[in-house]
Amino acid sequence: MTRSILSRVAGLVLVAGLVTVPAEGASAASAVLYVNNAATSCSDAGGGTLSEPYCTVGAAVAAVAAGQTIQIHGSYDENVRLQKSGEPGSPITIFGGTLAGADARLTVEGQHDVVVTGISVTGTTTGAAIRVANSHDVSLPVVTTTPAGGATAIEFADSTAISVGKANVSRKVGSTGTARGVVLTNVANSELRYIAGGSNVNPGVLLDETTHDVRIVRPAFLNGIGPGVVVRGPDNAVIGGVLSAFTGSGIEIAATALRTTVANNSLSHLTGVGIDNAGAAGTAITNNTVTYACVGIRVAAGSRDVSVQNNLARASGSADECAATPDRGQISVLGDAAASTTVDYNLLNTFSVNTAYFWGDRAHETVAAFQQASGQGAHEIAYGGSASWVPLSADSANSAAPGWQNTDITFQPRIDDMRYANTGAGPVTYADRGAGEAYEKPTTRAVATRSGLAVCVDASNSTTGTLPISAYYFDFGDGVATTQSSPYIRHQYTTAGSWTITVKALDSLNNSGIIAELPVTTTGGVLPSRTTCGAVLPRR
Repeated sequence: MTRSILSRVAGLVLVAGLVTVPAEGASAASAVLYVNNAATSCSDAGGGTLSEPYCTVGAAVAAVAAGQTIQIHGSYDENVRLQKSGEPGSPITIFGGTLAGADARLTVEGQHDVVVTGISVTGTTTGAAIRVANSHDVSLPVVTTTPAGGATAIEFADSTAISVGKANVSRKVGSTGTARGVVLTNVANSELRYIAGGSNVNPGVLLDETTHDVRIVRPAFLNGIGPGVVVRGPDNAVIGGVLSAFTGSGIEIAATALRTTVANNSLSHLTGVGIDNAGAAGTAITNNTVTYACVGIRVAAGSRDVSVQNNLARASGSADECAATPDRGQISVLGDAAASTTVDYNLLNTFSVNTAYFWGDRAHETVAAFQQASGQGAHEIAYGGSASWVPLSADSANSAAPGWQNTDITFQPRIDDMRYANTGAGPVTYADRGAGEAYEKPTTRAVATRSGLAVCVDASNSTTGTLPISAYYFDFGDGVATTQSSPYIRHQYTTAGSWTITVKALDSLNNSGIIAELPVTTTGGVLPSRTTCGAVLPRR
């Protein structure tokens, strides 16, 4: 089908002062457009082939068509704007390379079906290093951004169906001030995973008042200024995050937010609040672990209909920086928020600060005192000292709690620990409290008996973890390996030599903890007797 004259005119693109016309059928001619400014044969007037690549990224984005990939080699001081869209199943893909410089940035505006991956943008001094606006179905599988202080790493605005697989965001080394991490403005129906950052980024992730139905999954920030994640809009979720060593709060739910889910997050060593519900309504704070914050979990006055269940809060309020925090401790529900907040199935450790709860405006040091003051919390547990929390948290959570997830912080399924009774509530009575299932892998214990060229391996003294041992893996180091249900096996080497036998006891998830490595040296001779290798003795 030929295009109209108007569509042909619309396809004219101005690049570096030259008007070029993308070739008809370009996507059929080449699936990849190459950019390599280090190649002596590079030319922006060429076809972007491997032998004659483009010299600039701008030339490639001007020529690209749906279904094509721009493959970038090297570093470019360019402000790149993609003004074309892909098609469902045939996206435009920008892959690799670095944009570096004060004005370096990549913008996708008003487009759809676009993939940006493997690219790094660094040194941007104003605006956003990567910006996606007025777009939909845009994916960033893997990107890295290091803007200067005062700039933003990644910005999404007025867009839907955005996905991020992994984004590393931090302030450029050597610059001053604070950079913003990932900022979402009026974004909907999107999922951002594995956003990771370091120092001098504040906030790590920000969802504004108009952003809704967005999942932030596994954000990871270390040594940040804080807060790590800020939610201001309705119906969003923060799942499985790891935030540590912040000079501020970990996760902040603003008063404008509604129905936020905060689940399976691990927060530690914060000089602010681990999870701060700053007046929001309908928040579900479920299965989080907060350690060493000034306040583990706070539900501020003005909050309504908040659920705080299945959380593990340990040693919060103990740092010197927290002395001026009046409600320092594990769980704090202030003012009128107490009238509609549910607190139950939490596990608190108070070994370094006596305050377990603030309820209304009074501190309570024990579960019994909290229960008497609140009339709830029948399944709360508090303990002191440095004893293991595992026996208390295992198989004792409420899987019917709002925001409960059927996997833990590592996305492993809930596990029925056979060592403990199931005392939880809801459809899964063996779910654990806290962000992670208290999961222990099997420990392998094995011995090898050698006779000539033959060995017999006995792994029957291996011990189970959370799940029973279901199989044993044997690798004899000579290219022969096998998995079987019996802990006994014998193996005949074909030549004399020194070998290392690796043995793993596996549980039903095919996981092994401590493994056994057995060095043996074979010479020559006969097989060991059957009784040496146990009653069940397959030959390998």
